[in-house]
Amino acid sequence: METSITEKKENEMFSRQEVTAEVRFTGVTPSRKELTAEIAKKLSAKPELVSVQGARQLFGAKTLRVTANVYKNEEELARIEPAHIRERNSGKKKEEAKAEVKAEAKK
Repeated sequence: METSITEKKENEMFSRQEVTAEVRFTGVTPSRKELTAEIAKKLSAKPELVSVQGARQLFGAKTLRVTANVYKNEEELARIEPAHIRERNSGKKKEEAKAEVKAEAKK
């Protein structure tokens, strides 16, 4: 898998970097977990702080255009990112993620 960052924008209001990357791959389309790890490695960030917003495959090519947010800390990520996006990026089963979100809401 070959990754290149095509755009990086610092968003101080939300304490994050908004990143657009192009990922070239062979074989099967990479999962969100693999994309998160790849972007984190490229930006020297913790994978827990990367939130993949979307991935679009270019027609007829083994290339993905990925948009992601890289937060400065976990508190900002939990405060800003919607629960369903955090659930998608966590890779956990739905029931586990829902229980975790409910526990956070009670705090």
